[in-house]
Amino acid sequence: MTRRNIFTSFLGLLALGTSAKAKEKVDKYLFEEKVASSVEMKIYDLKKMTKSEKMHSPTIKIFPESIDKRGTLLVEVSTGSYGLIHRTSKKHFIKDISLSVNGKIAGKVELLADVSRGFIALRIKETELENIEASSVCNLHGTWRTKLKKVNGKWENLRV
Repeated sequence: MTRRNIFTSFLGLLALGTSAKAKEKVDKYLFEEKVASSVEMKIYDLKKMTKSEKMHSPTIKIFPESIDKRGTLLVEVSTGSYGLIHRTSKKHFIKDISLSVNGKIAGKVELLADVSRGFIALRIKETELENIEASSVCNLHGTWRTKLKKVNGKWENLRV
Protein backbone atom coordinates (compact mmCIF):
# COMPACT_ATOMS: atom_id res chain seq x y z
CA MET A 1 0.00 0.00 0.00
CA THR A 2 1.50 3.32 -1.03
CA ARG A 3 1.67 6.42 1.15
CA ARG A 4 -0.82 8.10 -1.16
CA ASN A 5 -3.29 5.24 -0.61
CA ILE A 6 -2.76 5.51 3.15
CA PHE A 7 -3.37 9.26 3.01
CA THR A 8 -6.52 8.70 0.94
CA SER A 9 -7.72 6.05 3.41
CA PHE A 10 -7.03 8.44 6.28
CA LEU A 11 -9.05 11.20 4.58
CA GLY A 12 -11.81 8.67 4.02
CA LEU A 13 -11.84 7.92 7.73
CA LEU A 14 -12.22 11.61 8.51
CA ALA A 15 -14.91 12.24 5.88
CA LEU A 16 -17.02 9.11 6.27
CA GLY A 17 -16.49 8.27 9.89
CA THR A 18 -14.51 5.27 11.01
CA SER A 19 -14.86 2.53 8.44
CA ALA A 20 -13.50 -0.61 10.07
CA LYS A 21 -11.87 -1.82 6.86
CA ALA A 22 -10.12 1.51 6.16
CA LYS A 23 -8.96 1.76 9.76
CA GLU A 24 -7.60 -1.80 9.57
CA LYS A 25 -5.61 -0.94 6.42
CA VAL A 26 -4.09 2.16 8.07
CA ASP A 27 -3.23 0.26 11.26
CA LYS A 28 -1.67 -2.62 9.31
CA TYR A 29 0.46 -0.24 7.22
CA LEU A 30 1.62 1.72 10.24
CA PHE A 31 2.62 -1.47 12.05
CA GLU A 32 4.30 -3.34 9.19
CA GLU A 33 6.02 -0.45 7.44
CA LYS A 34 6.95 1.78 10.34
CA VAL A 35 7.23 -0.26 13.51
CA ALA A 36 8.30 -3.77 12.50
CA SER A 37 11.00 -2.71 10.05
CA SER A 38 12.48 -0.10 12.39
CA VAL A 39 13.28 -2.56 15.18
CA GLU A 40 17.03 -3.14 15.60
CA MET A 41 17.72 -6.86 15.93
CA LYS A 42 20.67 -8.38 17.81
CA ILE A 43 22.52 -11.68 17.54
CA TYR A 44 23.26 -12.92 21.03
CA ASP A 45 25.61 -15.85 20.38
CA LEU A 46 27.71 -15.97 17.19
CA LYS A 47 28.56 -19.62 17.80
CA LYS A 48 24.92 -20.72 18.22
CA MET A 49 22.97 -18.57 15.78
CA THR A 50 19.31 -19.44 15.29
CA LYS A 51 17.88 -20.20 11.86
CA SER A 52 16.18 -16.79 11.81
CA GLU A 53 19.44 -15.01 12.73
CA LYS A 54 21.30 -16.83 9.95
CA MET A 55 18.57 -16.04 7.43
CA HIS A 56 18.32 -12.31 8.21
CA SER A 57 21.97 -11.40 8.88
CA PRO A 58 23.82 -9.69 6.04
CA THR A 59 26.94 -11.50 4.84
CA ILE A 60 29.85 -9.33 3.64
CA LYS A 61 32.30 -10.80 1.12
CA ILE A 62 35.49 -8.94 0.22
CA PHE A 63 37.41 -10.01 -2.89
CA PRO A 64 41.02 -8.77 -2.55
CA GLU A 65 41.99 -10.46 -5.84
CA SER A 66 39.51 -8.21 -7.69
CA ILE A 67 41.59 -5.03 -7.19
CA ASP A 68 41.75 -2.95 -10.36
CA LYS A 69 44.03 -0.19 -11.73
CA ARG A 70 42.16 2.43 -9.72
CA GLY A 71 42.73 0.58 -6.45
CA THR A 72 39.12 -0.51 -5.97
CA LEU A 73 38.01 -3.98 -5.05
CA LEU A 74 34.72 -5.80 -5.10
CA VAL A 75 32.60 -5.98 -1.94
CA GLU A 76 29.36 -7.97 -1.95
CA VAL A 77 26.57 -8.05 0.61
CA SER A 78 23.77 -10.60 0.60
CA THR A 79 21.04 -11.29 3.12
CA GLY A 80 21.43 -14.69 4.66
CA SER A 81 24.38 -16.78 5.75
CA TYR A 82 25.43 -20.38 6.26
CA GLY A 83 23.41 -21.47 3.22
CA LEU A 84 20.15 -19.93 4.45
CA ILE A 85 18.91 -17.23 2.09
CA HIS A 86 16.04 -14.95 3.07
CA ARG A 87 12.92 -15.82 1.10
CA THR A 88 11.12 -13.23 -0.98
CA SER A 89 7.33 -13.06 -1.17
CA LYS A 90 4.71 -10.33 -1.24
CA LYS A 91 4.18 -10.61 2.51
CA HIS A 92 7.74 -11.26 3.70
CA PHE A 93 10.74 -9.64 2.02
CA ILE A 94 13.91 -7.61 2.44
CA LYS A 95 12.98 -3.93 1.96
CA ASP A 96 16.49 -2.60 1.54
CA ILE A 97 20.13 -3.48 1.92
CA SER A 98 23.03 -1.07 2.41
CA LEU A 99 26.79 -0.97 2.80
CA SER A 100 28.66 1.62 4.86
CA VAL A 101 32.42 2.14 4.85
CA ASN A 102 34.03 3.96 7.79
CA GLY A 103 30.63 5.27 8.89
CA LYS A 104 29.58 6.65 5.47
CA ILE A 105 26.94 5.00 3.28
CA ALA A 106 28.70 3.68 0.18
CA GLY A 107 25.56 2.23 -1.39
CA LYS A 108 21.95 1.40 -0.67
CA VAL A 109 19.35 -0.49 -2.70
CA GLU A 110 15.59 -0.49 -2.13
CA LEU A 111 14.10 -3.82 -3.13
CA LEU A 112 10.71 -4.86 -4.46
CA ALA A 113 8.68 -7.56 -2.76
CA ASP A 114 8.37 -10.83 -4.68
CA VAL A 115 10.80 -9.59 -7.37
CA SER A 116 14.29 -9.03 -5.97
CA ARG A 117 16.57 -10.64 -3.42
CA GLY A 118 18.74 -8.91 -0.79
CA PHE A 119 22.04 -8.39 -2.63
CA ILE A 120 24.35 -5.47 -3.39
CA ALA A 121 27.82 -5.34 -4.97
CA LEU A 122 30.08 -2.29 -4.96
CA ARG A 123 33.66 -1.41 -5.83
CA ILE A 124 35.36 0.34 -2.92
CA LYS A 125 38.84 1.91 -2.69
CA GLU A 126 41.06 -0.51 -0.85
CA THR A 127 42.72 2.32 1.09
CA GLU A 128 39.32 3.31 2.50
CA LEU A 129 38.49 -0.12 3.90
CA GLU A 130 38.87 -0.11 7.68
CA ASN A 131 35.36 -0.57 9.06
CA ILE A 132 32.54 -2.03 7.00
CA GLU A 133 28.93 -2.33 8.06
CA ALA A 134 26.09 -3.93 6.14
CA SER A 135 22.44 -3.71 7.05
CA SER A 136 19.34 -5.42 5.74
CA VAL A 137 15.78 -4.48 6.62
CA CYS A 138 13.11 -7.19 6.70
CA ASN A 139 9.57 -5.86 6.51
CA LEU A 140 8.50 -8.22 9.33
CA HIS A 141 11.62 -8.88 11.42
CA GLY A 142 13.44 -5.55 11.61
CA THR A 143 16.93 -4.30 10.81
CA TRP A 144 19.90 -6.67 10.97
CA ARG A 145 23.55 -5.57 10.88
CA THR A 146 26.95 -7.13 10.32
CA LYS A 147 30.19 -5.26 11.03
CA LEU A 148 33.71 -6.07 9.92
CA LYS A 149 36.83 -4.35 11.20
CA LYS A 150 40.35 -4.64 9.79
CA VAL A 151 42.78 -5.67 12.55
CA ASN A 152 46.43 -6.35 11.69
CA GLY A 153 45.54 -6.84 8.02
CA LYS A 154 42.77 -9.37 8.75
CA TRP A 155 39.01 -8.89 8.90
CA GLU A 156 37.25 -9.53 12.22
CA ASN A 157 33.53 -10.19 12.30
CA LEU A 158 31.76 -7.90 14.74
CA ARG A 159 28.29 -9.21 13.88
CA VAL A 160 25.77 -7.41 16.04
